[in-house]
Amino acid sequence: MGVDFRVVLYARAAEPGRMAAGRALARVEALNQILSDYVADSEVRRLVRDRERHKVSTELWQVLSYGQSVARESQGAFDVTVGPYVLAARQYRFFGKLPPPEKLARMKASVGFDKLKLFPESREVACAAPAMRVDLGGLAKGYAVDEALGVLRELGYSRAMVDGGGDLAVSDAPPGKPHWEVQVEGATDQVLSLRHAAVATSGDVYQFVEVDGVRYSHIIDPRKGLGITNRVQVSVVADHCMKADAWASAICVLGGMDADCQKALGLRVFLRR
Repeated sequence: MGVDFRVVLYARAAEPGRMAAGRALARVEALNQILSDYVADSEVRRLVRDRERHKVSTELWQVLSYGQSVARESQGAFDVTVGPYVLAARQYRFFGKLPPPEKLARMKASVGFDKLKLFPESREVACAAPAMRVDLGGLAKGYAVDEALGVLRELGYSRAMVDGGGDLAVSDAPPGKPHWEVQVEGATDQVLSLRHAAVATSGDVYQFVEVDGVRYSHIIDPRKGLGITNRVQVSVVADHCMKADAWASAICVLGGMDADCQKALGLRVFLRR
């Protein structure tokens, strides 16, 4: 998924603890083969090679289903079909220029969460437009963190943390402490107290490009096809890391979220401009 994963756990003996951490990381590697856009033969890459209905794995179904729910709730500010725009953004960051308008117009025909069709009765998925590309960058890391923490829980390790490139989740607190203390990425003065919770951070601190004096983030607004230009960093605390991961990206695009929406969605949002 393009990031390092780290496991921290408390164990009675070192070797069983290392084996448990290895099992958790093996789960992450298995999910990488399903969900990663960087793996040429991953399941998500194979999904979009034609417009036929495909029966997908339980893991891919869970991620796509949740992604579609966030797309609806965010009114398209989050969209897993944003892949064509993401590929173009990687190119314009490298060359320091924007895609021409006619190219953006062509890609627009392949983007839109309404074009990704899910069939729950058969666990099948179909891409209803040509040249679609599903990008799970706002979901896969969080899902893998949740799954790795679940492996540790099943093995009896109840005091643990899993970190996937800054998206992390924790279970019970370390021995003798009431919670985990987690420093928010990019905010040296902000420390969160977490227990059975997750946090994800998204923003333009590290990945951006300036074109004609305008700073474009690597975070794509699916409704426009370009990186967002508002300087923002969002950290989201939620009960699961996939939820925190997706909404951190969506809120960056939305530019914020009021307290009532946060409460309704079960989120705590920390926004820095």
